[in-house]
Amino acid sequence: APACQKWKKPPRGFVKVNFNVVVAQNRTGYKMVIRDGDGFVIGGGGGFKNEELIRQWAEIYAFVESVKLARNMNISKALFETDCTYLANKVNKCDSDIIIMGTCIKEIFNSMDMFGSVSIC
Repeated sequence: APACQKWKKPPRGFVKVNFNVVVAQNRTGYKMVIRDGDGFVIGGGGGFKNEELIRQWAEIYAFVESVKLARNMNISKALFETDCTYLANKVNKCDSDIIIMGTCIKEIFNSMDMFGSVSIC
C-alpha cells in the first residue's frame, strides 16, 4: 500500500545518517547520506560488494560503513536511520540478544563510544 513519506528533521544539534542497501545476484550495494538539521547534505558515500548477502547482513554492513563515515567526519551526535525494522529492533535490544547477528550488532554498538549521543530508528 502506498504511504506518504517525508524527511523529518533530527533533534537540535544532531545530524541524521540515512543508510540503505540493495541486494542483487552476486552483488550487494549500499549508500549513506549525512544531513544536518536543515536538511543540507554534509557527507555521504556508498559502494558495492561482489558477493550476495542476505538482507539483514547487508544492512549490518551498511550500518558499519555509516558509523565509520560519521566517525571520520568527527560527528558527536548522530541519528542513524534505516528502513530495516529488523536491524533497528536488534540494535535497540542488543543487551538481550545472544545469536551471532545480535553479538555482531552489540560489538558495533559498543564501538560507537566516540559519539556523545547516538540514536537508531
